[in-house]
Amino acid sequence: MPVREGETVVTGIQNSEGSTLMTLADMSIVTAEVKVDETDIVNIRLDQNGRSDRGCVPGKVFKGHVTLVGDQALLRSTASPPRSRPPVPKRPRTSGGDHAGQPNHRSAPGLSTTAKITTAHKSNALSLPIQALNMHNPDDDKPKGQGGVAGRVHSNPSAAKSAPVQGVYVVDKDKSGKLRARFVPVTTGITGATDIEVLSGLTEGQEIVNRPLQDAARLKNNALLKRGQAAPARRRQLVR
Repeated sequence: MPVREGETVVTGIQNSEGSTLMTLADMSIVTAEVKVDETDIVNIRLDQNGRSDRGCVPGKVFKGHVTLVGDQALLRSTASPPRSRPPVPKRPRTSGGDHAGQPNHRSAPGLSTTAKITTAHKSNALSLPIQALNMHNPDDDKPKGQGGVAGRVHSNPSAAKSAPVQGVYVVDKDKSGKLRARFVPVTTGITGATDIEVLSGLTEGQEIVNRPLQDAARLKNNALLKRGQAAPARRRQLVR
């Protein structure tokens, strides 16, 4: 109640809002407005499931779904970004038990919250760590030219260069038993927080090279490896 006893109440005129005496809210249905990164907003769709953690109610998770996807960017320099009012979900009222739609008197309008929206879900998906994925140029595997500048791949300078291929380095053994890296192209599916789905190119249990990004960029085909840099491709549940 921003208006105190003895103050003059101002009536709203045209585009100017009047004094706010009080706010009435039905807390059985709460609409949370959350900011989504521009790289993730393309995956958001109506009716996708989500969960919200409100700091005013510790330890409780509120389940919900997407009711509106904004069509305007929220600029950092904008004090009050333009937004459209989301529609009020029409749901039957329920009572009894710990139902998400049941009012919680410790919550109130205007309080902050964090939300997680599930945009894709797959069970028993073959996956690998995201950092194990690399881009490899097939030209790097071709023999170097003879008598030319060191490192030149094509004898004809106008020859087209191959495009980099997405894949991983798998662990192989040479004739002497030494571990070597062999690049294998792979196709990928949905991406989780730390893992990415493998659609083709690998089999379950196959060992792959899992190194930090700065080291993986310097890795070459047929390079020698040391034990401790390998990780098996495995099946797990992926949520994006």
